[in-house]
Amino acid sequence: MNRWDVRTLDVRSPVDGTDAEVQVDACTGVDPETIRDLTLPAPSQRASTSPPLEARPVVLVPLDGRRGSEAVLPTAAMMARERGARIRLLRVVLSGEPVGAMNDRITVYADQESARVVHEARGYLRGPRRTLANYDVEEIVRFGTPTEEILREAQARDVVAIAMAAHRPTWFRRLLRLSVSQRVERRAWVPVVLAPYGTAA
Repeated sequence: MNRWDVRTLDVRSPVDGTDAEVQVDACTGVDPETIRDLTLPAPSQRASTSPPLEARPVVLVPLDGRRGSEAVLPTAAMMARERGARIRLLRVVLSGEPVGAMNDRITVYADQESARVVHEARGYLRGPRRTLANYDVEEIVRFGTPTEEILREAQARDVVAIAMAAHRPTWFRRLLRLSVSQRVERRAWVPVVLAPYGTAA
């Protein structure tokens, strides 16, 4: 092909109004005027690139009901922002865990009044949710063993990572047993990001 087989056309983008030169091979049989008629949909007409809320991935954030576990929230927010994900706050309540006490005497047990336990657990989760006001946040309350319930929730198809606070390991803690975060980290099939456990309020 020589320079006489090529035609140069000036084309203006219908989207941003910028001009560009397009070279067309005359041997291909393409009608140069066809190129002038090419248009792109206006930005408002383009399909949204953001998936629907329910299709977006989830970062699972287990919280134990203490302020120290909330130290992971900035990390979870960063992960959600980078992945375009939702945040799912999970509060696991042990079966038989006391909910209220008066004069050092336990007055309510989770296995006796589960509705009240769920209500109080959700009340606690409202605090972390306010901290994450700029993100899509879900709240879930489960009964059972923390490690097992965290791993069970992580089986959800939309969960892509777990973010949780972890106590600084010490020889004494290692001597006693693995922490919840260590057990989750060893057994989870999705990435687990640990943040230092904060000082309990």
